[in-house]
Amino acid sequence: WGQAAAIVKSAIPELFDDSLGRFKRSLTDSTLDASAFAVWYFGILPADDPRVVSTMQGIENELKRPSGGIARYMHDSYQGYMNSWIICTLWQAQWHIALRKVNLALKLIQWCADHTHCTGLMPEQIADDGTFRSVLPLMWSHCAFVLTVLEYLEALGSDT
Repeated sequence: WGQAAAIVKSAIPELFDDSLGRFKRSLTDSTLDASAFAVWYFGILPADDPRVVSTMQGIENELKRPSGGIARYMHDSYQGYMNSWIICTLWQAQWHIALRKVNLALKLIQWCADHTHCTGLMPEQIADDGTFRSVLPLMWSHCAFVLTVLEYLEALGSDT
C-alpha cells in the first residue's frame, strides 16, 4: 500500500495544468473542483506552493457563490445549480488558516455558522436563495466545521 500511495502522490503534481493555472480533476477532466484542496491538505504540496495558491484562488474566484459559500465544482447540478457546500467552504477556510490568513478564514467559518438551521444543524448544501438542499443534518458538515474551528483556534494561539 505504501508503494501504491507513493506512486499516486508522485503523479498528482502532473495534474497541474500550466495553461489553466490550476490542478485538473484528472488527466482528461479539467473541471475546476473544490476537492483539489486535498493536494495541500494531505501534504502532497505545501499550502503556499504557487500551484496550490493559484488553484485555491481559482476555486475562491470561480466557485464562490453570490451568497458567499463555495460550490463543489463548476457546473455542479446535484440538488440545484452550483449550490454552496458547507464542506467546500470550510476547505477554503482551512487553506486560509494554513496560510495564517485567519480573518479570511473567519469570514468563511461565519458564513457556515450563519447558514445553519435554527436548531444549529448544518445542511450539506445551501442554494443561492438561502434554502437548504440535500441532507440536513449532515455529519460531514458538522465534523468539518468542528475541525476547522479547532484549526482556527490553534492558528490564533500560535500567533500570540
